[in-house]
Amino acid sequence: MGNTEVIAVAEIEQGLSENIRPFLSISAAPMAREFRRVVEAFWLAASKIEKVMWMRRQVHVVFALPPFKLNLSNGTLTYTPHHNELINVHVEDIIFLNYEKMLTFKFQIQVACILEELVHVLMNISDESLVSKIVELLYDAVKVVDGKYSPVENG
Repeated sequence: MGNTEVIAVAEIEQGLSENIRPFLSISAAPMAREFRRVVEAFWLAASKIEKVMWMRRQVHVVFALPPFKLNLSNGTLTYTPHHNELINVHVEDIIFLNYEKMLTFKFQIQVACILEELVHVLMNISDESLVSKIVELLYDAVKVVDGKYSPVENG
């Protein structure tokens, strides 16, 4: 019942730097504390993209489970992915993060997957190969191997 049982939107926003916070509108389904690692991955991904971005518009980031829902001032937008293996997805200026599915991956992969969606939306790049290369450049804890992100092992 109390705020300590779930991760609130205000907590997610507070973890973002003041420079990027106005450009990321956060929505979240009630998330149990066990999903905090995904929120931390989001914070790190946002810090990586912030260093190279000239923000020009606000992006909605929705932490939820499919079907994804975004409450708008005049209604609710629902997005149902056709592919079950989809982890996260973006539609225009909206990023949907499946926090439950994200938790099944290593932290570095979580960061890379979130950063990928941020690159797609904030840099307006649709080419998956190019986005993967940018993620690799921005976040040196992963490399792309056979088209998938892989954690870089620290000697």
